[in-house]
Amino acid sequence: SPAGLARYSNVRSWLSQWSVDLSRADALACLPHTSVPTFVLHNAKDHLAFPSHAKGMYSAIPHNRKKYYEAEDATHYFFGQPDVLTTVAAAICDWLVAEKLVRIPPAEISPPLSLEDLRTSYGPATLATKLEIQGLNHVVLVSSDMDRTVKFVCGKLGFPLVKAFPVFDGAQHFFFDAGNGCHLAYFWYPKAPPSFPGVSSASPKDPEAKSAHGSMNHVAWRVPTGKLSAYRQTLADRGVLVSEVIYHDNSGGFSDKLTPTVSWASCYFYGPDGEYFEFTEQHHVFGTPEQEIEVAPKTRREIR
Repeated sequence: SPAGLARYSNVRSWLSQWSVDLSRADALACLPHTSVPTFVLHNAKDHLAFPSHAKGMYSAIPHNRKKYYEAEDATHYFFGQPDVLTTVAAAICDWLVAEKLVRIPPAEISPPLSLEDLRTSYGPATLATKLEIQGLNHVVLVSSDMDRTVKFVCGKLGFPLVKAFPVFDGAQHFFFDAGNGCHLAYFWYPKAPPSFPGVSSASPKDPEAKSAHGSMNHVAWRVPTGKLSAYRQTLADRGVLVSEVIYHDNSGGFSDKLTPTVSWASCYFYGPDGEYFEFTEQHHVFGTPEQEIEVAPKTRREIR
């Protein structure tokens, strides 16, 4: 079924797929008339479809833009085989790119970066494409109620409002001073879709605070060293539900107190629309790439 196995079905579509007498799903009869690029996949441990089936289909394709791929350990539905499924999906993606059927930016199909690549070519002293950036100017979030947002950002966070103006189609754009030339900004749209915690933003119900690819997970505001605990208490006194102070260790773990191995001390809280914020003190000055860059980057093929 084009929409998925038995997902949408009526008598005619069911008979077309499964009836020995009425089905038109005859690969060996239809494939000789195929002119488009074709990928034939055989799962080697499939007990329902046999190698002769896949090889027969491959042979029936009349052109050269075809590929036969045998997934060595794959079963019929890949049950309990996430690694095998990832390998097969990557092989299909590579074939789609080679056939120019999809476009993927070169950075996504080039060999993954190694740890040595990161340390020797991507650090502050060695990055050939480095530009003169003077820091963060502003971060823009979306408000469902700008009046409520102003009261929260000004009244609870203490960020002064410095600009507010109308934009297209009745929308609004507000800027708040976050210090040192950096601003927190918000849009308000009359027809914006609702928030979706856990996808468009982090969810308070998720202890890992994950959000979707392409989303902005959280914004961290740097506070003066020594003032984090006092600022955290100020937020709590103003009615903000704020975490305890968390000490991020250089190893990627956590400490229960400030030690020489702590990189950041932070507290976390949510805004009225679920926006995820952090107040942080940075206690560790980044050293050399050999000291600070500890892992090579993961790729989309490793997503579970």
